[in-house]
Amino acid sequence: MNILVISQFYYPESFSITPLCEGLVKAGHQVTVVTSQPQYGFDHPHKEIRPAFEVIHGVHIHRLNVAIRKQSRFSILLNYYSFYDLSKRFVSRLPATFDVVFSMSFSPLMSVSAGIDYAKKHHKKHLLYAVDLWPEAAIVSGHLKRDSWIEKWVRNISKTIYHAVDFILVGSPGHLDYFKTIHHISSSTMASLIQPTLIEHKDFHQLDIEPHYWVYAGNLGRLQPIGGLIQQLTHPSMRAIRFDILGQGSEKNKLEKLVMKLGLEKRVHFLGSLTPEQSTPYLEKASAFVIALQAPGFIGATIPSKVVHYLSYGKPIMGLLGLEGKTWLDAIQGQGFLIQHEEDWFNAMHHITSLNEAAYAITQKKIQAYYLKHLSLSSTVSQLDSYLIRLSK
Repeated sequence: MNILVISQFYYPESFSITPLCEGLVKAGHQVTVVTSQPQYGFDHPHKEIRPAFEVIHGVHIHRLNVAIRKQSRFSILLNYYSFYDLSKRFVSRLPATFDVVFSMSFSPLMSVSAGIDYAKKHHKKHLLYAVDLWPEAAIVSGHLKRDSWIEKWVRNISKTIYHAVDFILVGSPGHLDYFKTIHHISSSTMASLIQPTLIEHKDFHQLDIEPHYWVYAGNLGRLQPIGGLIQQLTHPSMRAIRFDILGQGSEKNKLEKLVMKLGLEKRVHFLGSLTPEQSTPYLEKASAFVIALQAPGFIGATIPSKVVHYLSYGKPIMGLLGLEGKTWLDAIQGQGFLIQHEEDWFNAMHHITSLNEAAYAITQKKIQAYYLKHLSLSSTVSQLDSYLIRLSK
């Protein structure tokens, strides 16, 4: 197949669209991605300028020179709109040589509009991989007020976009109910597919693990409350723990001030946003990983992509997660310790520090077996491939 991919974010930004596209190339398909210059999660705007066209691991990538994403809300909105506008213009000039369109919808949902245009113009099928819920994601993040006139307007636009595609894959099983109840999408045009890891590690035994070394890698926003964990690091039983935090977000400055206040600067380090390759050494050395997502309603049912990335290393996870994600991870039986309330952070941390060498080894084996059977990149790409082939016929 010749596949056209629309995604505002792509390598070196840390999103699962990259391994999916590279996996489709390995499966024998031609893949062309329309994306933007990398900006999301970097310390400075346009920190890494990429060529307007390049080929990486067989994927043909066209990067659009969108408005620079800074810290202000206006600059973020301008960044979103410029990709919306430029991508629609770009695909309007593409020939009718693609067999199917594949879009991945991060925020905002309108970023996939160019894919809808191409599919409609050339009578092709369009598969949308929805890993954000709209407008729910904007409501929970505080950008929209529920039941306001603008939220109703965005909801109607979102419904129109969701109904304009031919098939929807959702990143978390619990999100299927959202599309059924809020947007009235038929069950026959949806399925769930948990996002794959960014970089896959199958040789678990080669990892040089450092005891008492924990890593959090992800967004640092108000929906990812790790401040409670940092506070518990002052407890006498936690004094051996070193904690590295990889990522950017609106709460980073607040967390840095908390670390300074508690006198933890020598044990807690903020490393900023790193590419998947740059973050690998830290993840390989970690003895345990931290996850955090606390959100109401359907967003709380999200299984963060970082969870699968962590599991690919075969090490225990501790953290704060909604009931849907907690239930899913608990099925591994031994992956770590998960809580649903911030006041229980110490219980999760104590569980991990209490694992002796034998118990830790058993936990690793359970995680490794589960990952290889259910979550490997090859399995995920194979499922995505089957949906795209079905649509292209």
